[in-house]
Amino acid sequence: MRFLSTISLAALAAAAPAVELAERQLGMSSNELSQGACKDVIFIFARGSTEPGNMGFLIGPDLAEGLKKLVPSTAVQGVEYDASIGPNMQTGGTDKASISIATKVFNEANSKCPNSIIVAGGYSQGAAVMHRTIESLPENIKSKIAAVTTFGDTQNQEDDGKIPNFPPEKVKVFCNESDGVCGAMLMVNVGHMTYGDSITPAAQFLADGVNKAKQGGGSTGGSTGGSTGGSTGGSTGGSTGGAAGGLGGLSGGLGGLSGGGSGGLGSLFGGGSGGGFGSLLGGR
Repeated sequence: MRFLSTISLAALAAAAPAVELAERQLGMSSNELSQGACKDVIFIFARGSTEPGNMGFLIGPDLAEGLKKLVPSTAVQGVEYDASIGPNMQTGGTDKASISIATKVFNEANSKCPNSIIVAGGYSQGAAVMHRTIESLPENIKSKIAAVTTFGDTQNQEDDGKIPNFPPEKVKVFCNESDGVCGAMLMVNVGHMTYGDSITPAAQFLADGVNKAKQGGGSTGGSTGGSTGGSTGGSTGGSTGGAAGGLGGLSGGLGGLSGGGSGGLGSLFGGGSGGGFGSLLGGR
């Protein structure tokens, strides 16, 4: 099972060079903390494996946009970790280098913008990066984190829907019932890539956390407790519809993936009957 998941993730990696142009055109990176002025809120996001930019395309940009609609004074910062496939197989779901990079982002938010409220999110391996980073942050930084949302969380089973040493009421996990990754097997399937319906409630959860922090409510320190009982229903359909409509082609490739037949992830990225990710870049 792990072997199959490695093959599937390798297919995703093959597409990475092909999306460099899309990354530039579709805003898959955001550095509003490192390159901009402080805002009332800082949103730190870690993308999934092999996703382009530092925000990816399946979750990050849409979630950031949704949050900004609710909390306009928000600076969005993606985590510039490698997002390669191998660390998924390590204990904890990522590697020390990725955790170190994410930790530096949280430290920068704390030192550069000491009066800002922090919220965070992560998708797939990016969720693991958030687990491993936040659990080890010093209490003075943890206390500034108002809310965290994760999607397709590779550590959902391992950590029992929790971020260790962090208040459970500040965490919401979105895990589709059909998501093969949330079940700890790293099976990248359609359920792992269809969280479009979860974007709005996730943005609302983050905004609610911000409002509670502004009012002085909620926990203000580490916790060994559980989670919010992350969403196990999740969304059963709807793609994120992200990047400039180009993801319409994604659904074609996913048809092959869900059947596991001749299409699979190979057809997702260029070939096969579905058109796949090539459609995002205008076809080949």
